Formats: sequence, C-alpha cells, structure tokens
Amino acid sequence: MVTAVLDPSKANKNRLRGSKGEAQAASGLLLFLSSDYKVFNDLLIPFREGTSQIDHVVVSNYGIFAIESKNISGDIYGTVVDQTWTVCKGGSRFTFYNPLRQNAGHIRALMSVTQLPESVFHSLVFFWSDACEFKTPMPENVRQMGLCEYIRSKRKYLLSNGDVKSAISTINAARLKSNRANLEAHVATLKQRFPR
Repeated sequence: MVTAVLDPSKANKNRLRGSKGEAQAASGLLLFLSSDYKVFNDLLIPFREGTSQIDHVVVSNYGIFAIESKNISGDIYGTVVDQTWTVCKGGSRFTFYNPLRQNAGHIRALMSVTQLPESVFHSLVFFWSDACEFKTPMPENVRQMGLCEYIRSKRKYLLSNGDVKSAISTINAARLKSNRANLEAHVATLKQRFPR
C-alpha cells in the first residue's frame, strides 16, 4: 500500500487540484443564495506573521460562514479531533490536514480582521467529489450535499445590518489580491509554519 502525506506546504499543487471543486462551490453559492448573503471567493487576508487563504466566506445577518471546499475522491476517514484525515483509494492511502482544524484557523483570521466574536462564525467543510464516501461519522458541518441549504438553515440573527455592512467593508479593505506574488508569499509562510 502506498502512503503519502498532503500538508499545507504543498498549497500550489493542491490549489490546482482543488480549483475545479472550488469553482463549483463558487457557482453554487452565487446561484442559489439570495442577495441577503455577500459571497467572497478565494479570500486572501493578512493573519499573524503571514496570510490566511479561505475558499469561500459568506456574510449575512445569520453570521459569517467560513467554507473550506475539498475536491477529493476515495474513502475518507477522520474525526473532529484528529490532526489529519485519511483517504483510501485504489490501494493507495494518503493523509491531509483536518479541514475542520484548517477552517478554525480561517475563522481566527476573520475574527482578527473583523474584530467580531467567535460566536457569530460558522465553520463549514464541503466535499465536492461524487467519488468520495465518508467512512466515519462526520458532524453536520462536514457535507457532500446541501451546501446552500445548510447556510439557509441558520436563521438566528447574529449580526445587525450595520454589523454586516461593517464586516463586508472591513473584509474588502483587508483583502489581498490573489496575484502570483501574494500567493507565493502565502505558500512560503505555510512552509515555515508547517516544515516537512
């Protein structure tokens, strides 16, 4: 059996492989969410000594949703507390960083930028591949279907209209361009934080 490890320092390779799933996620969010929701795609924001790259962020009166999208096929094993999750496919096996932990970092970055409390944020992990299957029980916020339905199911007002406008404005102001230089700097800081 072949074993490989996917770590954040391989962001460029993973970014290319995941771009199809991320594009699908962006299309789904834009098509099926009403104007009550502001969608940011491929958000790169400053955080601590580097940056945080978040696939999708949705801002609404019902809170701010940080969405990590994955385009991985195979049998997926993992729990909320595991450092890494495992994918088995065709006799091969590889691990990848727990996307719930990854998204917790994204939420900390958004909290830092917006100065909003953790209680107004929702973490959501979405697997796009039809060829993946969860082999261990997953929490409600790790999904293969019903991305927009999950977002729309949150109906408790967490942010006022003023809070929403302020969060959108603050995120727009903090957002870095997703150009080559910024992405290379992002990957470099990931390599420093997660050495092989």
